[in-house]
Amino acid sequence: MSTEYKLAVVGSESSIMVYKALGVDTYGADETPDPSGLVYSLANKTTDDGATPLYAIVFVEEATYKLLSDDVIARLAKRALPALIPVPSLQSGADGKSFAAERQAKLVERAIGSNILG
Repeated sequence: MSTEYKLAVVGSESSIMVYKALGVDTYGADETPDPSGLVYSLANKTTDDGATPLYAIVFVEEATYKLLSDDVIARLAKRALPALIPVPSLQSGADGKSFAAERQAKLVERAIGSNILG
């Protein structure tokens, strides 16, 4: 039996609506005073069997990712699933520097040994 995982995106309502059109579960960070709690609860959601994570990847908009507690980021980094991935938003990187893009480039370089995104 194969498991079908879902994707989730957390960020500002205006930025994540495009993901909803693609069928991704979206969660507005504007609606919660505690984005760390929201992301952690998404990471702990499971399928009907209660043991399999519901989400394979939780994408977090860069501005929201910066608000996450170091504790939540560290806890989720130790897990295989879900992967917590910061993504640039329309507002991020206006100065040409995006935390999320730089982090993704470092992860790719670590994984394959070369910075193909830089």
